[in-house]
Amino acid sequence: MKTVIGLSFLCVLLAMPLAAQDEQETLVGGGIESGGFGGVVVKITPLNDRTCAMTGAWGAWLINHHLALGGGWYNLTSAHTLQDSISMDMEYSGFTAEYIFMPESLIHYSAQLTIGGGSLDFSTVRVGSSNNNGIVDDVFFVVEPGVNAEINITRFMRFQVGASYRFVSGINNNNFDVTNADISGPALNFTVRFGKF
Repeated sequence: MKTVIGLSFLCVLLAMPLAAQDEQETLVGGGIESGGFGGVVVKITPLNDRTCAMTGAWGAWLINHHLALGGGWYNLTSAHTLQDSISMDMEYSGFTAEYIFMPESLIHYSAQLTIGGGSLDFSTVRVGSSNNNGIVDDVFFVVEPGVNAEINITRFMRFQVGASYRFVSGINNNNFDVTNADISGPALNFTVRFGKF
């Protein structure tokens, strides 16, 4: 009888560290929860002293419901004429990181940063023709920090409204007096995201 009690006690002692392993904190391999999402974005922003619309998309790997690491692409969708028959198009893309505060709350907030590059495309539009003739392209570097408010619509859908500021540098290869300051500026952003949050 004493042997059975002794063996039972020994088994309990040996099992205790195994049971405690689930609660143990570690530096690496501590049970990362992964998710992901993709979404469409509409930006309202001034370009060259005119209010314009841009559309785009971005997606990311979501780590532990808080940290999103991914990338996005944005393109000018409203017509932008500089002078006479000269039109300008703009697009940029880059790596985006976002930190989401209290993602389990119905309404919560996030801060994000995009770092990347883009291009300005200038072209002439012939009257009565749909053909555009390219004149020159100009490339730039962009950094865009922003803040957002987000609402959980469903478990797989979220709507976000936010504000960001686009810092642009490197524009120097055009003859139309378009500068870094003309392309830099604030943006009002609307995003619908779908995924596993």
